[in-house]
Amino acid sequence: MLFGLVPALHASRLDVTASLKAEDRGATAGRSSHRLRRLLLVSEIAVALLLSTGAGLMIRSLWNVRQVDPGFQPQNLLTLTVALNNSYQSDEQRIAFYQDALARLRSLPGIQAASTADCLPITGTCWGSVFVIEGRPVPPRNQLLTSQWNIAGEDYFETMGIRRVRGRTFSRFDTPASGKVAVINEKAARQFFPNEDPIGKRVKQGFPETPNPWREIVGVVADVKQNGLDAEQLPEIFLPFAQESRNREWVVLRTATGPGSYVPAVRGVIRELNKDLPVYGIRPMEELLTESMAQRSFAMALLAGFAGLALLLAAAGIYSVIAYSVSQRTKEIGIRMALGAHRAHVVRMVVGEGMFTAGAGIAAGAAAALGVTRLMRTLLFGVGTDDPLCYAAVAVLLGIVALTASYIPARRATQIDPLIALRHE
Repeated sequence: MLFGLVPALHASRLDVTASLKAEDRGATAGRSSHRLRRLLLVSEIAVALLLSTGAGLMIRSLWNVRQVDPGFQPQNLLTLTVALNNSYQSDEQRIAFYQDALARLRSLPGIQAASTADCLPITGTCWGSVFVIEGRPVPPRNQLLTSQWNIAGEDYFETMGIRRVRGRTFSRFDTPASGKVAVINEKAARQFFPNEDPIGKRVKQGFPETPNPWREIVGVVADVKQNGLDAEQLPEIFLPFAQESRNREWVVLRTATGPGSYVPAVRGVIRELNKDLPVYGIRPMEELLTESMAQRSFAMALLAGFAGLALLLAAAGIYSVIAYSVSQRTKEIGIRMALGAHRAHVVRMVVGEGMFTAGAGIAAGAAAALGVTRLMRTLLFGVGTDDPLCYAAVAVLLGIVALTASYIPARRATQIDPLIALRHE
């Protein structure tokens, strides 16, 4: 509207008589207007390249995130949260409830495995804490080792599809009366026990003076993305639910088919045990995975939408400017063709004009993109802001758009009848 308003106001104040008499001045003004149109078109193409480059970088980032191994198998996995009320005060009561609930859930047709966890992958809800390793010098308080901590039920790793690397995972023999145990992930093994076997080592959660029990590491499992697919992998230590019970737990169910069809039966099982317990957050794990990428997907869709609009406007701008130029050069083209110019020569001349303008816009846009895309560095994953593949692909795309938009009026220019064009002039 703004760019259309300026020439509209100019045209409304035009003195027709003076314009007809001032042919030379009109030619000069026409050349000035032509240069202004070219400048605006170059700017339009530059903006289109800038937005398209941003969209391309976001598309590549989203693709890279989707290729990340989450460390577990999200397919056919149903998740829900069960929160116990004040009637479950002791560890024995809490353990007994979840054991009964899991036994009933496993008996449902189509339920292949079931377990509990204090926090789920991707959700970023695990709690962090300092800890000490038995037999090692205690570092200063501000240099104590830290890790994520999770409380997992029996068969949790098998239900989630988390690979066991060595040692064992939790079993029914890990009870409140048995020796305290823990399982760590590969990141923790590499970071805290380099060049040695962590199996058999003992750790204690909390500060050195905290009266928590020492726990023997009995197994190592594969790394799991707890804080998002694009987040840095952190060390994680798992404790068995039977030795560290909680009132609120995630329940995970491995199903034979789509998880959604099992929701009524699962609710029914919990309701049979205690109709007053809240059951919420019933969702397939794949849905949680998709939501974890929602911000990236939204940014990508937003940039892609703007980039598509910019490409459309750039194509329309190239077409309109070249078409207007052809209309202004009807006499010239007619003379060229009357003197024997081949149609292919006319096409090359007109297309070359459009491609020269597009090239200037692409060069300006690439220079701007190299600077501006640095502002979106935190949104990128696995790709740099100066990714040559993305820049090359966008430049080629814009080149094709410019070629197509220029060829249409060029093709029409070859249809000019030299006799009619000269007679009209």
